[in-house]
Amino acid sequence: MTEGEPPSMDDHARALLLELKSALFDQNTGLYSYPYHFDELQRMVEWKPTVGVVYLEMFDFDRIEWLCGWQVFDGILERIARELRALRGRAFPVSALLTLSGVHGGGFILFLPECGPREEMGLPALEVIAARVGARVRTAVCDRIPEELFPEVEISTGYSLLRCEPVFRIERLIYRSIEEARAMASRSAHRDEQRSGAELRQIIRAGLVETHFQPIVHVESGQVFGYEALARGPRGSMFETPKVMFGYSDRMRITPLLDSVCRRRALSAARGMEADKKLFVNSLPSALLDPGFAEKAGGDRRPGAGLPPGGVVLEITERSGIEDFEKFRRRLEALRELGFQVAIDDVGTGYSSLQTISEVRPEFLKVDHSLVQGIHRSLIKQEIVTSILQIGDRIGAQVIAEGIESEEEFEAVKGFGVRLGQGFLLGAPEPDFARSVPPSP
Repeated sequence: MTEGEPPSMDDHARALLLELKSALFDQNTGLYSYPYHFDELQRMVEWKPTVGVVYLEMFDFDRIEWLCGWQVFDGILERIARELRALRGRAFPVSALLTLSGVHGGGFILFLPECGPREEMGLPALEVIAARVGARVRTAVCDRIPEELFPEVEISTGYSLLRCEPVFRIERLIYRSIEEARAMASRSAHRDEQRSGAELRQIIRAGLVETHFQPIVHVESGQVFGYEALARGPRGSMFETPKVMFGYSDRMRITPLLDSVCRRRALSAARGMEADKKLFVNSLPSALLDPGFAEKAGGDRRPGAGLPPGGVVLEITERSGIEDFEKFRRRLEALRELGFQVAIDDVGTGYSSLQTISEVRPEFLKVDHSLVQGIHRSLIKQEIVTSILQIGDRIGAQVIAEGIESEEEFEAVKGFGVRLGQGFLLGAPEPDFARSVPPSP
């Protein structure tokens, strides 16, 4: 075409084709959505009258994206696409066609003209492939995401058969087979969620949680000031780590039940603690509003019944937030009259607001570990911690630096005037008090 001539029909058609290809291409994963491959799928069905369809997606992926943000979620989808490419020829035949359910969606589709050498195409063979692919993809994804997201990640798979039926349009046959596989994946994910939920509820009912104690230390002398009680799920189970256990309980909306069990177990396990030490026990704001909380959290003064309230510091976590500060403050006043003290956890993060500090007026402020890590290299973190120390001075609260893991971090927080510290450098969480404290740094 020369300059000034109108575009030909061929040029117009080519431009439309390029526009269509662009609309069906997902730049993040490098894959096309399945409508782009209709011609190729038609040839596949003509070659093999029965084609296997495996559908894979992250269950409830909208929630995952909400929790971690779209950038992280795009990275997860890109990781899934990369892993699926790597599994070609290993977990499924090289002849398979890998596509997306839609651009910017969360579903991946495998079209399989064959299941493997000398293996007949059928539902049993597809079930094996789907399970194998799902397990490998979940492992790959969990290797690249924060531990607290583990309980949220469920890779669901489903499968179906695409059979050539001359009386039906091939496009509708493809669509129906995808919907059948997708429906199976959804049912499978719900079954797995119900099974995991039942397991966690059984752990709560039976009280199958352990308590480990991490020391809180005077940074000047190295002497132990107290211990934080940390919950652990049953060893070897998916709920062994607290982040996974509480993350899943949040998802199942049973965190108050788990919180109560963990607190009771902690108070019971701490009966051998030295009388001059403080026990920091994590407590949801909603739990403190329970009229019977004092008795459940050490208020029972009968011999051997539990720790005296004066030895217990209620460490408030704001996962569920405080809705009525006036009511909450009155409740804390009643608990303080019994001898309980209060700590605010995660100070310096979004979980702990200035309003909470001003309304609660705690005896302890625990600086979040994210501010302590690498503090010797960050002027911004140093300024924030200095501000927290100033707030502590004004309200009469002691400041505890969490997450101290290196000598440089220890010397930095000590130099700024922090008097209490916690972290692996000062002592790891252990079920036994004596084992949790290493030599003074």
